[in-house]
Amino acid sequence: MFGDPDTGAYLPKPSWTEIVRHTLVKGEASPDDPALAGYWAQRRRKVKPPLGNYTVRLLTRQDGRCSLCGRTC
Repeated sequence: MFGDPDTGAYLPKPSWTEIVRHTLVKGEASPDDPALAGYWAQRRRKVKPPLGNYTVRLLTRQDGRCSLCGRTC
C-alpha cells in the first residue's frame, strides 16, 4: 500500500471501488425527442436519483416538473 501511516492517507486501491453498471441507451435515443418521452420516463423510474429526501419529496409533489421551466427532471 502506498501512503503515509502518520496521517492515515493512502491511495485508494482499485478493489476498494464499487463497480457501477450503467444501462446503455437504445439506438440513437435523445432526451430531446418528444416521441421518446415515455422511454426516458421509464429509464428515470428505474434509477434512484442522486437527490436528497427533501428534493425527492418536492419533485414528487410537482409531478417531477421544474417549477421554473415546467420540464420534467
